[in-house]
Parts: sequence; structure tokens; C-alpha cells
Amino acid sequence: MTTIRVLAASASLGLLLLAGAGTAVAAPAPVDLAAARAAAGQSSVVTDLGKFFVHLDQHNAGTANRLSPQAESAAAQAKSPKLVGDALAVHTLNPAFVSGAQPTAVTEFARAAVRADSATGQHASVWLVPRGSGWEVQNVSSSVDDLTYTAQAGADTVFTEPQINAWYRISGDRVSPLNDTARGSVGAAGTTVAAYQKLVHDRYADKMAGSDYQKRGLVGGYQPTVEQGVPLGVVLPAGAAALLGVGFGLRALRRRTA
Repeated sequence: MTTIRVLAASASLGLLLLAGAGTAVAAPAPVDLAAARAAAGQSSVVTDLGKFFVHLDQHNAGTANRLSPQAESAAAQAKSPKLVGDALAVHTLNPAFVSGAQPTAVTEFARAAVRADSATGQHASVWLVPRGSGWEVQNVSSSVDDLTYTAQAGADTVFTEPQINAWYRISGDRVSPLNDTARGSVGAAGTTVAAYQKLVHDRYADKMAGSDYQKRGLVGGYQPTVEQGVPLGVVLPAGAAALLGVGFGLRALRRRTA
């Protein structure tokens, strides 16, 4: 059975909190990002992207799973997905920075992402993570916010605080907001790195891996589980569409460049 991962918003957005506080992950070199884009452009991934766009149509229309396999295949082919632009290195809040155990980088590398467009005007962000000597497709989201904001980095670093879907830019000692959620978090003028560390420490430090909060089972949706494929079909938990942009992982989790 063809499968697409339906990634629960709570599991994805809370992954940071359950990560151990360790050394920040370095961003890949440009040559590695080129390899990530090549992995996203493999024919098998493009085929699944066509199905993703078809299922997105079905979800939006409330008609999921009403196409025959033949009709779905034809509709997916008609979507004619194309990758647009280079793969970008997406950064996220570093758990070690949250814990404040020692001075460390504010952010760490989360994934590579590349945009995919359909012939009918849809957009998606293809997420890829390193695996062995290559890259694997981790997820696909109908939101391209990660690409939009990361492209604004210039010489600075752009990162997300995924628990609240906030995007920021770091320039020197300043953390500046890039979206409304971030402005609500640090103010329109932004804040210092030290003040931001205190802010996120207060928000999350007691909910990280090994905390009493986690041990008592209060983490709930923050459980660090990723299901290994579910039947094809759009089944979204409450709030997932808003938080993840209707994000679905792809079936093939071992697609690598040679």
C-alpha cells in the first residue's frame, strides 16, 4: 500500500523540547545542500509529490480517498511537480541554548528544504535530513514559510522557535522578529540574545528531556515519536493544518543520492 506520513503537529512542534542539550548541529556545506536538492529531485520523490498535491486538493475539498488508483495516478502526473530554487539550510532553536547549561549557539541546523510547485499553482516545502552518506526526505509541508524566512537571512542567521511557530533573525547580539508570532514574543524591536535565552529558558527548560514534567507524563503531544507510515489519506489532528500547513511526510525514507 502506498503510504504518506501524516505528521502530528504536536509531535513535530515539540521535538525540540525532548532533545538532549548538546552541541549544536552545524549547517551543511553548499555542496551538501546541492546533494539534498538532488535527492528531492529523484523521480520517485517527484511521483510522491504529485500525489501529495492531489491529496491536498482532496483535503481542501473534503473528498479524500474518493479517487480510484488509476484516477489518482493520472491526477498526480498532471500536477507535474517541479523543484524551484536551491535547497536551503533551515535552523531551529538549540536545546542547549534553552537549557543555559553553558554558553552555546542560539540555533542549530534542523534540515534542508527545497520548494516544489505544481502545475496548478500549489507550493510545498520538501524537508530533507542527512542519513548516512546521503539525504532522506523527512516530510512535505504545504507551508513554505521555512523557505520564505530562511531566504531573508543574508549574512545573518534565521531560525524558528517551532513550539510557537515564530521566526527570527540573529544579527550580532540582537534577536529580531520576522513574523507576527515572533513580534508577540520579543516585541517589534526585538531583544538581546541574553534576554531571549532567559525567555526561552523560562518557557521550556522544565519541559526538556529528563525533566520532571516529562517524567510525569505531562508532555502529552511532545512525545518524541515518528510513525513509520500510515495508510494514504489525509487524517489531520485538530490544529495540525494551521500549525504545520497541512504537512505530510513521504513514504520513501531512504532516498539518497549516489
